[in-house]
Amino acid sequence: MSKGVHANRLYSKDRDRKVLVLLDGSKESAFLFRQVEDAMKQKNFKRLILEPCFVFLLSSTDIAEIRLVEERMHILRQALPGTYFIVHLSAIFGHIELTDDNSCQGLQYLSKLEEFLSAFRTVVSREEAMRILKIRVLQKLSRITKVSKVDVKYFFHFLEIVTHFFVGGSISKMTDVVEKTLTGTTFVRPLRDVTSAEIAVALRLENVENYVLLPELKSGLSPNLHFCEASKKRSLQEMSSAFLAHFIKEGFESTIPTVLGISNKVHSPVEESCCSICDYPTSASPSLLIMIVETNHFML
Repeated sequence: MSKGVHANRLYSKDRDRKVLVLLDGSKESAFLFRQVEDAMKQKNFKRLILEPCFVFLLSSTDIAEIRLVEERMHILRQALPGTYFIVHLSAIFGHIELTDDNSCQGLQYLSKLEEFLSAFRTVVSREEAMRILKIRVLQKLSRITKVSKVDVKYFFHFLEIVTHFFVGGSISKMTDVVEKTLTGTTFVRPLRDVTSAEIAVALRLENVENYVLLPELKSGLSPNLHFCEASKKRSLQEMSSAFLAHFIKEGFESTIPTVLGISNKVHSPVEESCCSICDYPTSASPSLLIMIVETNHFML
């Protein structure tokens, strides 16, 4: 957390301290929430003075699971009082009126999201579309709330790095702790160098495992969770993650930092264009989504 916040001086006195903190019910987002909570409640050491607005982003098409999140939000509210918005990914397809009333916003556009996702024939293309939709909806929320900084847990896959190698894009921006997008939104990845195993241990030691509002997602029990589809159908995203996990298991812990270090040095030429969908610079062809999407009926 200190590397992503203090070291980059994101919230120094001369900067805006407002930030959107992305939550999704996973253990990684629970750890991010815990870090923000601890930093704001700190008394004996350097206290991090923030004005956080928590955004719980849901992708599930199962209404029962959405209601479950609404019921469990009181756990986080009691731990750290503040502003909490529950937003569904389908909100990207229409107008959003953010209200802090513990209800999920954007559900009226759920059918559009289901239609959009059903247009993809492969898991790989659907996962890429989901990733870009998440970026777009966060940029949309940033404009609505007029808060430029968004704290996210990781928000990148190694497949994206490979993809942007092929299209000549600048992957350094996608893998750094701080990423400034062309829309004015800044994504902050304070947990970029923290492993899932370390996060699990920290949550247990601090006795805050209840911050993981959707622990059942670990086993991928729901057939309606599109963002868990890769782990069940062996997509390229899942295989790339398993490949790196194997290196870590065998004792090559420096693999991920090495890949990140290399990716930080890959930049686009000075004269670069941008993909009209994902907003990332590219000097060759458009993003992976443009190449593989089978429909053009939706405007983001």
